[in-house]
Amino acid sequence: MASAGSAGIETHNQQVARLWQDFHAAHPARVPCYFNFSQQFWLLTPWLNPKGYTFRQLFEDPAVQWKVQLSRQHWVRHQPLQDAEMGLPSEWPGLAPDFQNTYEAEWFGCQLVFHEGEVPDTIPMLREPKGDLASLSIPDPLHHRLQGRGLEFLQYFEQRRQREHFAGRPV
Repeated sequence: MASAGSAGIETHNQQVARLWQDFHAAHPARVPCYFNFSQQFWLLTPWLNPKGYTFRQLFEDPAVQWKVQLSRQHWVRHQPLQDAEMGLPSEWPGLAPDFQNTYEAEWFGCQLVFHEGEVPDTIPMLREPKGDLASLSIPDPLHHRLQGRGLEFLQYFEQRRQREHFAGRPV
């Protein structure tokens, strides 16, 4: 229905709203189905990521993260037919820094590594002696490594959100 134009999208969205209403009332005609596509899927799928953005760029450049997150949201709302609202939203959901599954390990000092064509990873630290763990200090959440960068990215997103739209809609 998404390719049937705005009338098809409108009909789809009405049907989906009814399905979810019935689901929450415990009498749906069927179980709703929707997809959760992460940044990983988008970045590692060449036809979705024609500019070839990498995880390193995603982690280091808030402008790239802005583009990737919004482009993924746009694709999800227009391509895979699912039991979710489709088409352009009245407003795009807010963006949040996304450093994948590396926060905790990087927070405690593990080195972050980027392998071509793969998700980011961390290198284990302090394999031996384990007693050295007791000498670690708690990192500053507002300034330390990815956590500090996350705050910078969040501020960047907020500033950009206030002055720009994406696909003609506010973010």
